[in-house]
Amino acid sequence: MTTSSQFFSALQLDPHTLPDAEKAFETTQNAITKFLEHANSLTFGKEFLPFTAADCMAYLQSAKQFDFAFNRSKGSRTLYGVPHALARQSFINDLPRAVIFPVLQRKLKALGLDQMIQAFCGDKNAPKVTHFSDIGMAHTVLEVTLETRNQAIVIKKSESDHGMFYQKILGMLGYPSYYIQCFESEDGGHWEFAEKIDGDSAMRFLLNRPLSAPLFRQLAQHAAIGDVLGRGDRHLENYVVADDRLFPIDISTLFLADNAEWVSRYVAGGLYEICPVIRLINDPGLLEESLVLFFETYRETLKLMAKKRHQILDEISDFFGPDLAETLRYRDYVTAQLDTDPGIAEQRYRAGIKVMIQRHPFKVMLEQIYADSPDRVRKDDLLFMYALANTRRFAHFFLIEPGEEIGLFGKIQELGVSESRLS
Repeated sequence: MTTSSQFFSALQLDPHTLPDAEKAFETTQNAITKFLEHANSLTFGKEFLPFTAADCMAYLQSAKQFDFAFNRSKGSRTLYGVPHALARQSFINDLPRAVIFPVLQRKLKALGLDQMIQAFCGDKNAPKVTHFSDIGMAHTVLEVTLETRNQAIVIKKSESDHGMFYQKILGMLGYPSYYIQCFESEDGGHWEFAEKIDGDSAMRFLLNRPLSAPLFRQLAQHAAIGDVLGRGDRHLENYVVADDRLFPIDISTLFLADNAEWVSRYVAGGLYEICPVIRLINDPGLLEESLVLFFETYRETLKLMAKKRHQILDEISDFFGPDLAETLRYRDYVTAQLDTDPGIAEQRYRAGIKVMIQRHPFKVMLEQIYADSPDRVRKDDLLFMYALANTRRFAHFFLIEPGEEIGLFGKIQELGVSESRLS
C-alpha cells in the first residue's frame, strides 16, 4: 500500500505546500478507484482493454506524457462511444485540483507547452493558467483557461498543420473560422493550439433540438468543403455549434485518397453531416424535402469553390510549399474533386442514408434492450460495443461489414423476442 509521502514523492510534489495533504491523498485514491471501476465496466474483448492503477500513476508521474488514451488496439475496428469518452475524461477532470493542477503544470513546462502558450497569446510574459480540463474523445485534449484571456485555448497533439490550412480556406470562402497555430517542440512533437469555441458539439446539439433548415444548410456546406479537401473523421463531435454557427474542429486528415469510400461508410454509420435527417424518418415527405435542401446547398458550395478554384490552389502552394511533390498531389486532388459530377456524391450520400434507415429499427431495439437488461447485452462483445458506440449519437453500427449484419441483427431480434417474453 502506497503511503501519502511515497505518493507525493513519486509525483514530485511537496506535501507541505498543500493545505491538507492527507485529504488530497485520500481523495486522489478514491477518485482513481472510482475511475477504474467505471471506465473498466465499459471495456470488452481483447482489443479494448481495462485501465490499471499503474496506467494512472504512470501518467501522474511522467512529466512528458501528455496523452491519457484508451488501451485500444490501433487500427482495429473496435469502436468507442460517448460513455467511454466521458469516463476517460473523468480521470483528469475528477482528480483534486491540489494534485492534478501541479501535475499538468509540470507537463506544460517539460514539453515546452508553456512557451507555446505565450507565443500563441502574443504575451510578453507567460500567461498564468487558472484551470485545466480534458475535453478529448479518445485522446487527451486540454482546455486551458488563462487569467489574462476571456477565451480559453485548446491544446492537442497533432500529426499535421492541416487545421491551420483548413481555417484559411474557410475564411477565403466566407464561412466562420477561428484562429489555429501549430508548433513543433524540441523533441519533434507537433502541437496544435486553437481558440476555444464556446458552444456545444453538433452531435449533442442536434440530438436535443429540432433539425433547423439554416443549420442543415451549414452541414451541407461543410460536407461539400470536406469532400473537396478530402477531410476525414468528420463525425458530428468534430463540429461545434455556437450562436447558430457551425465550426469544424479536430481537422487532422485532409486529401485522403479513399475519402469517398469513407464518406459512404460514415454516412451509413450515422456519423456525418447529412445523418441528422434520420430524425425525420417518420415523415418521409419532410425527409426527402430536407435531402433536396442538403444537396442544393452542397451543389451551391461546390460552385463557390469552383469559382475560387485558382485561389484555393494558390493557397495550397503557398501553405505547403510550391515545389513539393506532396503539394502537387494536393492540387491534383482538389482539381479532381471540383471536376467530378456532384450527382455522384449525391448518389453516394443517398445510398448511405438508405442503409442507415434500414439499420434504424435494430439501433432502436438494441438501445431498448440495453436500457432494460444491460447484463444480457454485455455477454456479447459486439452487441455491447455497438450499444455503447451508438448511444447518445446518430451512430448506426458504424464499420459493420455487410456479411456481419445478418448475424448481428438476428441476435438483436432474438434478444428482443426473449425480452418481450420475460416481460
